[in-house]
Amino acid sequence: MEERGCAGLLHSAAQRRQRSGGPHQRSGSGGLDRVEIAVGERSGRGGHPVRQGQPGPSCRPTRSVCSLAGGIPIRHDVNISGYQCTSAFGVRDRTYNAEYLVTAEHCFSVGNGIEAQGGAGIGRVQQENNPHDAAIISANASSQVWVNDDYVFNFGAAQYSWDGEYVCQSGYTSYPNRCNIMVTHEAVQWDFGDGKGVRLGVEGWQCSGCAAVAKGDSGGPVWATRSDGVLTSRGIVSGFHTDVDPGRSGEYILWTETPSVLTVLNLSLQTS
Repeated sequence: MEERGCAGLLHSAAQRRQRSGGPHQRSGSGGLDRVEIAVGERSGRGGHPVRQGQPGPSCRPTRSVCSLAGGIPIRHDVNISGYQCTSAFGVRDRTYNAEYLVTAEHCFSVGNGIEAQGGAGIGRVQQENNPHDAAIISANASSQVWVNDDYVFNFGAAQYSWDGEYVCQSGYTSYPNRCNIMVTHEAVQWDFGDGKGVRLGVEGWQCSGCAAVAKGDSGGPVWATRSDGVLTSRGIVSGFHTDVDPGRSGEYILWTETPSVLTVLNLSLQTS
């Protein structure tokens, strides 16, 4: 499958999303000036979406898909070997009460049939949103999410991520998960060069030379545990830049944010 370069990142206080409770106020300068950072200049390479992983020991073969939780490997049901992407979280339509499983828009197209491990059919992609790199699949989806290969927890809330916070992601190729990912820019834009425009979300980093994300993690869950013990859904894995394994993994992870996805698609997060 063709690799798609990431044309650049835009950091802009003027384009910062509005959140419940008002916009975030920074101390000091009060926000970033509009600065364009070309990913190729930072890493020597373009950025990448992180779809189409390959099966192997790190592909979470023990993950059950019966509950259609976040964190399970998924693929298009037409002659595809291996798994392309990961699911993020379950949702419910606020108008019609229908249930869906969420993944990344760049993984599939509307109408695609989606299956999980063992060829188990899930449903079809019903709707997409390009700016938030989100797609919803018709499915009986739960509040559960695989946080690693052994444990399934329940989401309790959706939450935005702020600079300096730490999150985890458990896309299916990141064994057993990737934690201690620090939010480096809470409002960024990136472009895969696919003609669908910029995506809007967050950038995070784990450590120098560490892979915060890898191919196959696209669509997977980004999450964090609040001080009160509630597991919060932070977003959908979208892409990476600054290669560790060229074209396959990166130091910097890019994700779109759960509260924004829920708003634009008129959904509510499945919680327990």
